[in-house]
Amino acid sequence: MAVVWFFSVWFDAEWWDASGVRGGMSRGRLVIDFDVPWPGYQPGWHIAHEWMARERRPLVWESEVRWESNWRRVAIPIWQILLSIGAVATIAWRLDVIGARRARRGMCRGCGYDLAGIAKGAKCPECGARAR
Repeated sequence: MAVVWFFSVWFDAEWWDASGVRGGMSRGRLVIDFDVPWPGYQPGWHIAHEWMARERRPLVWESEVRWESNWRRVAIPIWQILLSIGAVATIAWRLDVIGARRARRGMCRGCGYDLAGIAKGAKCPECGARAR
């Protein structure tokens, strides 16, 4: 994803649907447009390169949501998606590490209660989680 974000400075890649829905990547954002097909509208992939433009376009760092009478756009910067995925993955990994450490020490994976003297497979008396 980081490579896609980096190259989106120079390339625009869009898929145009026959119904007028366009989705793609432009200037560091994932963009979805809902539009009415215009004369000459060609469904399929459309790729534009930065050197086709007169001036270099900078990355866009903020989200955009537009709702107009005949046109709608939702644009989310790729860095926000990467940050969200990274945060969720980090939290999940950390919780897994904590649970594994507790299990190695003979504690409940959920609450950390000492399970010494409790039968294997029995529930934790503190939180009700199944002991492993």
